[in-house]
Amino acid sequence: MFLWKGGVDSTSVNNTRILNRVCRVQVYICTSPMRSFEHCVLEKYQWVAKHLGPSWVEKLILIRDKTMICGDLLFDDKPIIKGVINTPSWSQILVTACHNRDLKPNPGVKRLLNWTDGTYQNYIEEAKLKLVGTS
Repeated sequence: MFLWKGGVDSTSVNNTRILNRVCRVQVYICTSPMRSFEHCVLEKYQWVAKHLGPSWVEKLILIRDKTMICGDLLFDDKPIIKGVINTPSWSQILVTACHNRDLKPNPGVKRLLNWTDGTYQNYIEEAKLKLVGTS
């Protein structure tokens, strides 16, 4: 999700909207609901509908363990993602945020410093080339 206490990161929201069109990839929003907040799940759906539109609600996946999701790339601000699957199908791209900017990514994890310089598109193109090479 692209929601911080300071509000909405409009650059990431806009880039999310264009990923399907420009990069020709299927984009889903995978988020972990907080366990201790009664209204968290509803608020996540409402946020997506408000900022990305109703069609994106269908692309929202709420799951506590993201390692169980099949995909190619996971853009996430959590430095270490652990779960029941030791080697998920996806490669993580660590999205820089205030809480992780001073942390060094784990080996094999790439970092996205921002959504404005086009680096995310390079990561997507690299992943697409790997897929073509394995088929």
